[in-house]
Amino acid sequence: YRKCPRLAEARGSEILRGNKVFLRTAGGTFVSSTPKGNVVVSWPNCGKWEGMLLDTDSEAALRSGDTVYLKVHTGKRITSVPKNGVVHGKWNHRASWQRLQIIKDGGGVVRAGDAVRLRTNTTQLWLFVAGKRVKGDGSRGGKTSLFVIDKLA
Repeated sequence: YRKCPRLAEARGSEILRGNKVFLRTAGGTFVSSTPKGNVVVSWPNCGKWEGMLLDTDSEAALRSGDTVYLKVHTGKRITSVPKNGVVHGKWNHRASWQRLQIIKDGGGVVRAGDAVRLRTNTTQLWLFVAGKRVKGDGSRGGKTSLFVIDKLA
């Protein structure tokens, strides 16, 4: 959290609908969306490109197993294309290709600083890191599919 002290301040607090969240990889880089909508993991920053607005169907604290939608800085949502596993932030739909299920080992309330996985709605496969890109066709829940979810204090 050296470059992102405001994220450290929020550790342990519940994640709620409307929070600006950040997904950090095991390598310390954050998931980000470029202005063209490419979803990448290139930088250890927690700025505009890395922040995503969390949308859910519930106003309660986020729990493991809940459905989430992630809106990137361009106003578009993270989308997982089922045919090829491409993950992008180019469309503003709120439908099945944008629907993700958040899973926390051990279940329960999801808090800032928790390790989570995101499963696609259409294929039931995991989002995972492949090089510098995020893909949506991971069949294993290994280290590359694990993200730490953070939010601003």
